Amino acid sequence: MPSEEPFRLAKAPIIEAVVEFHCELPPGLNRAVFEAGVKQAFGPTYPKLQTNYIQEYKIEAQPNQAPQSAVLHAVHGYRHNSEDGKQIVQTRFDGFFFNRLSPYSSLDDYLPEVQRCWSLYREVAQPVIVKQLALRYINRLLFPIVEGKLSLQEFLRHAPQLPRPRSEGHELTFTGFMHHHQMFEKQTNSLGNLIIAAQPIEATQLPVVVDITVLRQGLFQPEAWSQFAIALSELRALKNHIFKETITDKCLTLFQ
Repeated sequence: MPSEEPFRLAKAPIIEAVVEFHCELPPGLNRAVFEAGVKQAFGPTYPKLQTNYIQEYKIEAQPNQAPQSAVLHAVHGYRHNSEDGKQIVQTRFDGFFFNRLSPYSSLDDYLPEVQRCWSLYREVAQPVIVKQLALRYINRLLFPIVEGKLSLQEFLRHAPQLPRPRSEGHELTFTGFMHHHQMFEKQTNSLGNLIIAAQPIEATQLPVVVDITVLRQGLFQPEAWSQFAIALSELRALKNHIFKETITDKCLTLFQ
């Protein structure tokens, strides 16, 4: 397996990074005890609390009767926000998420806090197994528009292209685009998900979102932090590779 080369940008375009632990909790978990436990554990460092809800749609059909539908609302977990709102811990009934908003430095800087918070979550939730580890990085790139023109090929290695005009005077122009790519790296048993999407033009710049998720599925023991650290390092290397192969060298200079 290739070793990870240091990759750090002076002006990283990351607007949000997420570390995800998808877990299976004990079937008899007392939700009231869970709620009290996570509030006590995370309240001192992440004092701003929000409740996450999930909607479920239920449809019942009986012979000779019109189908009956209902929308069910249930608590999905809790969102603990730091005082400045830049760091968020999500304690859910299906896992633990750690979100870091811009400004973002390096995963190395946040891993000690991820480990600390994971230990607190583990004490309260008592997860049976970790089924999936994931990293998600949402980047927002600003491409300059010069004299009303922008060549996407200068910034994206696999830039979207429009069909040729069907006849003279019927040229097509971009009003937006979104590309979605899914991939698998057999050597590390890792999955990748890449979304590239344009946003509305801002003055003389075109914002483009590059949303990368890399994940590894398996059965991880909740207390095995050393395994998590290795897997997260390998996932970060894959994420960095996908990012660097998505943009051009010219684009990379925008963030150095």
